Amino acid sequence: MKEEAKEILRLENIKFSYDKKNIAIDDISLSLYSGEKVAIIGENGSGKSSLFLACNMINKISSGNIYLKNKKLSNKRSQINQVRKSVGIVFQNPNDQIIASNVYEEISFGPMNLGISIDEVRSRVEKSMEILSILDYRDRATQYLSGGEQKKVTIASILSMEPEIILFDEPMASLDMKSSRELEESLDMLSDKGIGIVASTHDIDFVWRWAQRIILMDKGKIIVDCKREEFFDKEEILSTYNINIPILYSVGKKLNLKSLPRCIEDLL
Repeated sequence: MKEEAKEILRLENIKFSYDKKNIAIDDISLSLYSGEKVAIIGENGSGKSSLFLACNMINKISSGNIYLKNKKLSNKRSQINQVRKSVGIVFQNPNDQIIASNVYEEISFGPMNLGISIDEVRSRVEKSMEILSILDYRDRATQYLSGGEQKKVTIASILSMEPEIILFDEPMASLDMKSSRELEESLDMLSDKGIGIVASTHDIDFVWRWAQRIILMDKGKIIVDCKREEFFDKEEILSTYNINIPILYSVGKKLNLKSLPRCIEDLL
């Protein structure tokens, strides 16, 4: 039985700008929980990536507060390190994240810098590779992996830090159908293990099929934050922000089904 979701990260009225004129995050309040599957949507420039970088404290907010499991965080290095252990980011392009030439070295890099024992590092690396079924990647050169394989390695490198939330920036970008399907299965599996998964995406069919909660952003603000089923009933919002109706949702409405994805799972 899945454990009750616990609040891991809370943002209160945070703001961030890359310069004084252009506000990237404008007074956002948000809570993220263990085990939940959240999709963040919005046009390019709406603030999705900036929000991720603020959650991980890569971007230093100009105002507001960030809490990790109800503890208010400061800009002390020790607290920044703590939030980055608990909240990992998988970037859109694996090449922006992979730094080692060897898969094992890449996955072990994070825990090696935590000051834990070598035995614990090995244990975490092995466990992360096993979870993602990439034990046979161990000695492979990272530059010769396919896009899907690189994505799995970047996820394993984050898993080895034992995070409680993982943020995915456009997780399906540049992946073929097989790799996309395998990655979606990995996201479900991580959620089942109690890790909160937050994915920014433009793939509205993936959003309907996968997400439990949907957040719509525009101009650095959160416009809507609600359950998936509620979101696609907001016809005025969908029209205003030019959001296409997912194919599965359209079929479900015609068949008068409340949860078409679950119905398809039952049939399969």
